[in-house]
Order: sequence, then structure tokens, then C-alpha cells
Amino acid sequence: MGEGGRFVEMGKADLRDAGSFVNGVTYRAFDLFDAGLDRLGEILTIIVGLFERGELSLLPVRAWDVREAVSAFRLMSRGGHVGKNVLTFPVLSTVMARF
Repeated sequence: MGEGGRFVEMGKADLRDAGSFVNGVTYRAFDLFDAGLDRLGEILTIIVGLFERGELSLLPVRAWDVREAVSAFRLMSRGGHVGKNVLTFPVLSTVMARF
């Protein structure tokens, strides 16, 4: 993240103390519903517009065969991924053909 940038993480599974960051990084957990339903509707309308104009785009999705789950989780544990990682399952006929 560059100077003055922002990082937004959805979810609150790993809350941190605000003082646990260094180098001028600030941290704040918040609930979207604190803004109120009307403001939340406005925010979502703005976000949809950004996607429609191509100013925002979806993150990449990388599919991993479930048999490669260890490699996928290893990459994720190092923070070596961008976007979503998805585990896929082989079609049963493909698996059975190996026997």
C-alpha cells in the first residue's frame, strides 16, 4: 500500500489494537450499519456506479483443484495472493477414470 493509500478488509475476524501498527498506519474497525440505512444505500449506489464506469473492477479469482489445497493455503498464509482463491472439486467421472 502506498503512502496515503487505504486498505479495506471486509469482516471483523481479526480485530487489532489501533496501537499495534507502525510507520504511520492507522487501524479502525467499523460497522457499515453505523452510517444508517439511507447513507448505506447512497454508498452502495456510488459503488455500483464506479463498477459501471469501469473505475472499479472485480478482483481476480484463482481456482485450485482441491487436491492442491495445501499449496493454495501455503500461498495464502504468506500473503502471496491477490483476490479470491477457490477450491474446486473434480467431476466424479474424471476421478473414477483414474482407477
